Amino acid sequence: MNRTLRSLALPALAALVLAGCGNSDPESDSSTEETASVEQTDVPSDGDESSAWPDVDDAEEQGYYAQGEYLAMNMTGAGFIMTIPASGPDDIEAYREATGQEPVGYIKVEIDNSNGYEDAQPNGITIVDSEGQEYEYESAFIVIDEWGPTMRDDGPEDVNDGYWYSMPDGTEISEDEYGPLNSQGIDVYNAYLDTSASPTAKKTVWLLGPEVPQEMTYIELTEPAGSYQASPLK
Repeated sequence: MNRTLRSLALPALAALVLAGCGNSDPESDSSTEETASVEQTDVPSDGDESSAWPDVDDAEEQGYYAQGEYLAMNMTGAGFIMTIPASGPDDIEAYREATGQEPVGYIKVEIDNSNGYEDAQPNGITIVDSEGQEYEYESAFIVIDEWGPTMRDDGPEDVNDGYWYSMPDGTEISEDEYGPLNSQGIDVYNAYLDTSASPTAKKTVWLLGPEVPQEMTYIELTEPAGSYQASPLK
């Protein structure tokens, strides 16, 4: 079941009061409108103002969201601050270049599970641009695994006992090229394999996909247990 949260900060209610005049003055028999407003405050989930999340901006005056920082929260108390887009980690970028892959879009997700009571594990983000096109982002280790070389055993038996090596696009490489690339890929893959933050923990995870559009009309973060709409931070 999808669960959506547009805003974490709870806006104060504004009440419009229609006050009637109670004196006998005929010039003041008509009702006058008075607007009473309640002072706007941020209400943290646990009643402690110091634990309030950053304010989010629900304004969409231009009809789209720009690149920047966004906030989503799940139903168990975890918050996710997303930088869309972000500069990719050096080790991922080095491996991408070493394997000859095209540039990708990076999204950094800072998990704050300080008040959560279950594991928090963002594993995807969906973005819709102002033209209606969808963009999908997934855990970094999944994409990293797709970049690496492969050792095959279906070659001629009289050549290296049938073993040969290739890149994802089918380009054949030598065993000397395969070894360092494979080792580099294993190290980078393992570095980004853990994407879960336990209750009370904080963690940064990375999601990869296409280059991030300039104008966005919808952003949704997903976990194994559900999905949550994001709102821009003020």
